[in-house]
Amino acid sequence: MGRSGISGKRLRQFLRHGLLLRWFLNVELFLALVSLGIAAGFVASFASHYYYTVNHTVENQEDITPVDGRNITESEAHFIKNSGEDGSNFAAAAAEFAQNYPKGKRVELQVIDAQGAVVASSSGLWNEDQEDVLEHQAFLASTESSRTWRGAFHGEKIVAYTVRLNLPFSDRCALRYMISLEDVDAQIFRLAVVSGLVWLLFLTALLGSCLLYFRSILYPMGKMSETVSLIAKGNYDRRLEIPKHKDELTTLCADINQMAQSIESAEQMKLDFISTISHELRTPLTAIRGWGETLLQGDRSDAALVSRGLDIIVEESGRLTHLVEELLDFSRLQSSRMEFSMERMDVLAELEDVVFFAQERADREGITLSYTSSDLPAPMRGDTARLRQVFVNLMDNAFKYTPQGGSITVLCAFEPSPLPTQDTLTASAAQPSASKPPEELHVSFIDSGCGVLPEELPHITEKFFKGSAAVKGSGIGLAIVAEILKKHGCALSFESGEGEGLTVRITFPLLHSPE
Repeated sequence: MGRSGISGKRLRQFLRHGLLLRWFLNVELFLALVSLGIAAGFVASFASHYYYTVNHTVENQEDITPVDGRNITESEAHFIKNSGEDGSNFAAAAAEFAQNYPKGKRVELQVIDAQGAVVASSSGLWNEDQEDVLEHQAFLASTESSRTWRGAFHGEKIVAYTVRLNLPFSDRCALRYMISLEDVDAQIFRLAVVSGLVWLLFLTALLGSCLLYFRSILYPMGKMSETVSLIAKGNYDRRLEIPKHKDELTTLCADINQMAQSIESAEQMKLDFISTISHELRTPLTAIRGWGETLLQGDRSDAALVSRGLDIIVEESGRLTHLVEELLDFSRLQSSRMEFSMERMDVLAELEDVVFFAQERADREGITLSYTSSDLPAPMRGDTARLRQVFVNLMDNAFKYTPQGGSITVLCAFEPSPLPTQDTLTASAAQPSASKPPEELHVSFIDSGCGVLPEELPHITEKFFKGSAAVKGSGIGLAIVAEILKKHGCALSFESGEGEGLTVRITFPLLHSPE
């Protein structure tokens, strides 16, 4: 499947249910809201600054006269003088004052009479409505010395600052300064638009970079999902391409490949095991069936024929029984249901019994069996039946791989050795010392068979494993041996080489004092 495969159905699945959706809801949405809040705060801050500047401009005019009449500017004094003591020339003086207003290009000045009507304007034009008159009258009727007002003036948004004038003939006249907010609002709008575009650009870049990053994750994850699904369906030869970059995905791909390799090996072992077990079952069953039919149809008066047939039937039945017991033990090991009855026992006594019964088989197959041991007991805590099973399996394994004319040797040795040597006898004669009880018993099974290849030696206790030297057997005997010895706290080791035979060494921990 090409790299574009993840952009189709599987990518849509990730978008609907996968990491990308969770990331979008938990991270992208959060970043979008935070960045939007920052942009909105930025615009609001600048808008507040602009409005503050406008208010500061309109509220700080050099021609504003305080209520108490002090600090009158020259132009204002001239306006008051020209108005006359009785206000007879108020309109003309107001027109002159408004016309000469120095900030008329940015701020419009209006002169309001005692009735709230505009009598002069720095723009030269005014057309106030009834609402403006009412607003002016309300201010003049109040006790306020000044008032800032923001609203609409003939459809145009403005901010106005009205200050009371103390004229000789009246204290109900006022000056009104107005600045249009249209340009300010336009600037704020442009700033908001730019901020919005920057926010959208930020989100687009963030989303794009994260999509590219997640694509680098989702593609190998899609391949992993597809490969694992195929492995689950039985395609155990499927493998993932290991990414060149070193990260967690590389490790995960390697682990999946290792898992697939292990499953493939286990599946092959299982198939080999089933084939082997089928053959192992078929051989004795064929012999039993064949001799049964021979005895039924043949001359039963032939005592030698009947005896031979019955011997083979009994022998093959024993093989079947042993095979079934191995399978049952293997099943118990797999499900951790193998039970052990631990009690004080003598290991050497059980080993000697097994060797004694094996001698008949050695004589029958033309194999030399030798046994070297000690008369001392080897006490330990263990399951007698299970340890006897270990010895039987190891002896059976040695017989399988040892050809006619070969040899099998069983050696036993204590550690430390309780048997005196010539040197220790001489030393004891000079200075007697108390003997120390042995702590361990080493039992070695040595055969002169074909041996095991060095690369196969570490795997011979694995279940279903059968080396290159194919012989009869289920491939689970040594796995059972290893598990039983592990339960008893015994060490198990192997030494071999191709054509050099196999040495199996077991170390048993012994009891130091009677229980």
